Amino acid sequence: MTLEDYLIKYRYPVLLLTVVMFAASLYQLKFAEFNDDMRVFFGENNPQLLAYEQFENIYGKNNNVVVGFVNREGDMFTREMLSAVKEFTDQAWQIPLSLRTDSMANFQRTILNDEGDLLVKPLYEDPSTLTDEQLAEIRRIATTDGTLAGKLVAEDGSMAAVNINLIVGRGGPNAANNKIKIQSSVNKLVDELQVKYPSLEVYKTGGVYADGAFNEATLYDIKYLFPIMVVLMIGAMLLFLRSISGTICTILVVLMAAATALGGAIAFGIKLSPTTAMAPIVV
Repeated sequence: MTLEDYLIKYRYPVLLLTVVMFAASLYQLKFAEFNDDMRVFFGENNPQLLAYEQFENIYGKNNNVVVGFVNREGDMFTREMLSAVKEFTDQAWQIPLSLRTDSMANFQRTILNDEGDLLVKPLYEDPSTLTDEQLAEIRRIATTDGTLAGKLVAEDGSMAAVNINLIVGRGGPNAANNKIKIQSSVNKLVDELQVKYPSLEVYKTGGVYADGAFNEATLYDIKYLFPIMVVLMIGAMLLFLRSISGTICTILVVLMAAATALGGAIAFGIKLSPTTAMAPIVV
């Protein structure tokens, strides 16, 4: 008995088994886990990846968020803009899993007083009390000091940044959820700051946002590419088959195959990534 004969003879049990497998695959979708770690794109024996992991094992795992500030009206070294940087720097400690915050607002410098003593003081404290001469001096220091210039402050004074170090790894248990909480907290602080300082333009980057970009790109593709693919496929089937029933059957087979493949992968413990999440579209 050939396979075709077997399928025709036992068509109802085979159909029932197909429906059961499809239902089981759909059920598995609730257990889907997304791996947004960029290391998923490298092989286990990649020399650069191994060196990076060895570095993490020695010095610890961390991640970061960098928030850049630009004054739409020009220079960052105004009382208003310095206040914005200081406020965000102070509030950044409220961000979940924050370990350290660095900016020109909490930059410590050593100065020599009239008695010849060395004093450690922040670059500035209360921006509202600064004179024009003090603003010019702060600008000079920030744009020439090797710790700040080109790192946390643009050398032309057009931009300032706040770097937030975080104790959240790239991948691992709860990493994705922690990154979502961190981004939500950062976005909230930024929104509040922009309401208070309308001329402030803010840019967000860093490891947390880089990983999140993969998630967003994947979800965007699933949200828009998959429906487009289905519509194009329906159009092609109607054009070539010239049969509504044939088109419906073909679409059902394709969608069931895609869902079964995805659910089966999840059942075997395969985590979704920007590449594997595209499998249903490929299927």
